[in-house]
Amino acid sequence: MSRLQGIYLPIQEVFQSVKVITCPYMLYNNVFVDQTTAYAVENRAAYSGATVVNNNSFLSTNLVALSLPSGYDSAAISASNNYFSTTDLAVINNMIHDKTDDLGIASNISTSHTSTPSLDI
Repeated sequence: MSRLQGIYLPIQEVFQSVKVITCPYMLYNNVFVDQTTAYAVENRAAYSGATVVNNNSFLSTNLVALSLPSGYDSAAISASNNYFSTTDLAVINNMIHDKTDDLGIASNISTSHTSTPSLDI
């Protein structure tokens, strides 16, 4: 099995040299494990609302699941009902990189978690 990189948002589509950014993005019902980047999901711009990350399973407790980078004023993630492979709040907080970790980041990631993985399809 090959390992994948994390997802960097927004994904930019180039049309005749003009970048069109379509937001908000919605990521539902995915499993993230052993990604090769420092994060599973990172948002750098959310011009039309926060990127929605719901009902996902983040299985690598030693890696960042959700990330907002420093210096991006419009970056935002709204994450609810995600499974972080633990119920330990300290571990979950370490898996989320936002303004709590770095004052140069525009916002905190709003999140809630579940104690079991989502089985919704």
